[in-house]
Amino acid sequence: MKTKITFYLFILVSLIPRFVNSQTFVFNESVSSGIFFESPNGEIVTNPLQDDVNASETCAFSGTENPFPWLEIQYFPSPAFTPATGDKLFFSVYNPNNAPGAQIQFNSGAFFGGNVTYESASLTGWVEYSINLDGIAGNELTQIILFPAEGTSIGVYIDNIYFNDQSVLSPPSSGPTYVYNEEVSSGMFFESPNGGEVANPIVDDVNSSANCAFSGTENPFPWLEIQYFPSPAFTAETGDKLFFSVYNPNNAPGAQIQFNSGAFFGGNVTYESASLTGWVEYSINLDGIAGNELTQIILFPAEGTSIGVYIDNIYFNDQSVLSPPSSGPTYVYNEEVSSGMFFESPNGGEVANPIVDDVNSSANCAFSGTENPFPWLEIQYFPSPAFTPETGDKLFFSVYNPNNAPGAQIQFNSGAFFGGNVTYESASLTGWVEYSINLDGIAGNELTQIILYPAEGTSIGVYIDNIYFANQSALSVDSLDIIDQFVYIDSDGRITFDKEQYNTQVYVFDINGRLLISETINGKNTIKNLKQKGIYIIKAVNDNSVMGKKLIFY
Repeated sequence: MKTKITFYLFILVSLIPRFVNSQTFVFNESVSSGIFFESPNGEIVTNPLQDDVNASETCAFSGTENPFPWLEIQYFPSPAFTPATGDKLFFSVYNPNNAPGAQIQFNSGAFFGGNVTYESASLTGWVEYSINLDGIAGNELTQIILFPAEGTSIGVYIDNIYFNDQSVLSPPSSGPTYVYNEEVSSGMFFESPNGGEVANPIVDDVNSSANCAFSGTENPFPWLEIQYFPSPAFTAETGDKLFFSVYNPNNAPGAQIQFNSGAFFGGNVTYESASLTGWVEYSINLDGIAGNELTQIILFPAEGTSIGVYIDNIYFNDQSVLSPPSSGPTYVYNEEVSSGMFFESPNGGEVANPIVDDVNSSANCAFSGTENPFPWLEIQYFPSPAFTPETGDKLFFSVYNPNNAPGAQIQFNSGAFFGGNVTYESASLTGWVEYSINLDGIAGNELTQIILYPAEGTSIGVYIDNIYFANQSALSVDSLDIIDQFVYIDSDGRITFDKEQYNTQVYVFDINGRLLISETINGKNTIKNLKQKGIYIIKAVNDNSVMGKKLIFY
């Protein structure tokens, strides 16, 4: 069966994006702006060093033959650019020959831009610099004069020149730094003689790794511990946390974390009861030790006891990699999910979709029936696993109502929780319309049953389809423009596009719907990379455009 509803997690068909850029490029691989080199050997050359700041194939080289003082490169943006307050000119530099810095002027020197001193990091890689344009805001800039080596003839590489109010480069602290998982061990040391790496005793949605660490039970000293030595050492910033997952079938009370032989205290964690039957992720906040280099992690996984605990997926980051996607629907009923659907009406059942349209192009749907043996004819659904709504979540469902039923009512768990009433719009008479109820009033409660009265207290036949929990409609991307775009996972596990991306938000989910990577990219690939082979769902968003793909990393 096919459905027009576009959802973000298990989308197997590409929705390819058109991206709208807020920055105005002067020079990159696609724009040259009439570039003019004062040096006879200045030219566009192959990028000598592709890195995370600049993965372009080509760039500009200033040249070294200087016929006049202050060797320059000129650009003529078309159309001309008029900066507003807050705008800047950005440009990236690779400076292996150690030029001192750059100067920028505009319009044959009529407007002075500023001076830039190059950082030492430019000697070994690309670094982005900028100048503030507030002093010339409101003036039309028809020419950019870049002196990339000040008054010298030292050769400098330049790329990605653009006007904008902020950098298009991703912030540096944008991904998890793993200390321990199936790929990284960080010199793991067990104090317990029978501690060690073992087969994962319970594979679930939180941790599907084949192996994990077991703390052991033979405690030669109080406060049995596991030690890790991250390499390179990690320096925490404000907002960073240490995350780790625990399976605690033997009911240890909790954990304590210290760093650097006890020089820095991390925190205490009390284990939840959910850890008794499955993996649960915990974290400690590192704000109190931000700025300190952490060379050793000391994990006491069972506090002062010798109770055996399983540990996995230890990493530093500012957010959990397990966080669910904010817009991912959990389907209760569509062409692939039925949730044990039960019809109270003897002639209720799944039928061919009587009207295929933009809201619902499914081949089949549910029909409530018209033979009502009891008041308030109903359809019941039993979501598996049960769904626990959070604040902001809603229940969505689509209705085609050609027989003019007045509306619907929704209850949960044999009437223990009231969902809400919905009045049908006239548009439902001639086509499918999506409705929703807000679940804030029952947030935190486990919903094991949905009771839908699709025609209130009447026996009027109503068609129902695409029932799901989410915090926003999955129909919201139907109006997007579609343009071809190729994306794949490279050999290093990075999400890679065939075309340059600008401020593109990339989400990577595993096949269970867990968010693994969330990153804004500029260039062709993500900085973060996948650690394990497998099947992944890729979603990319930019302004009012979206794409989704199912990819295999092997």
